[in-house]
Amino acid sequence: YYLFILLQFGLNQFEICSSFMIDLKIQIEQQSAATFIEDYDKNKIKTCLLDLVDISKKYNSSLKNYLKQLSTSISPSIRSLIELFERVSYELSESQFIANEVNDPFVMEFIEKLTYLLKDFKKHLSDNNFSSLIQLILQSVIKKLEYYTFKKKFSQLGALQFDKDLRNLMNFFSSNTTKTIRSEFARLLQISTVLNLGQPKEILDYWGENSGQMTWRLTTSEVRKILSRRVDFIGQDIASLTL
Repeated sequence: YYLFILLQFGLNQFEICSSFMIDLKIQIEQQSAATFIEDYDKNKIKTCLLDLVDISKKYNSSLKNYLKQLSTSISPSIRSLIELFERVSYELSESQFIANEVNDPFVMEFIEKLTYLLKDFKKHLSDNNFSSLIQLILQSVIKKLEYYTFKKKFSQLGALQFDKDLRNLMNFFSSNTTKTIRSEFARLLQISTVLNLGQPKEILDYWGENSGQMTWRLTTSEVRKILSRRVDFIGQDIASLTL
């Protein structure tokens, strides 16, 4: 456990050293500008300052590599959380949808267990390093959620439940990082949009020249595949769409 804490302390030191080199560069630039007049002296200073930038980059590169290793080390625990999503059903009746309000079968347990998993990291890592770790974990989670979403079937209420779960996950990850996460969720949000259409032809209101400012991250074949996951949509209606 103490080695685990020391590792996180070391990561924080990498961040501090990288930042310190940049701060030192700025201070030397300011002082040398007022001290040195000859171009020869100024050029020598500039060369030395480039070395400080290189050192800062090396610290930052090492930090990113160690954070990736840290993320990889907890990936088995993340996979066990993803199994909650793999098992949950989105073919919901009205009574099942209402029951989920009281006894959520996925997202609340996912958030609770992930919060517990991350509590020591949040305690010992700097805010920036913790945010970077969250981003790495999120990328892994998103990839697996997309994979299983394409394999699931959805009723109309199940699609609504999926959207609610997605919003809860976004709120959780957003509250645990200082960085923007909307781009990571972009494809899943568009999948949710497609799943929550009233009928297949409604996709034409959002596709192509009707997309407005939306940039679709899904391909035509992926849109058709997602539409086909709605158990109440007719295959012929999906096949006849001109996308």
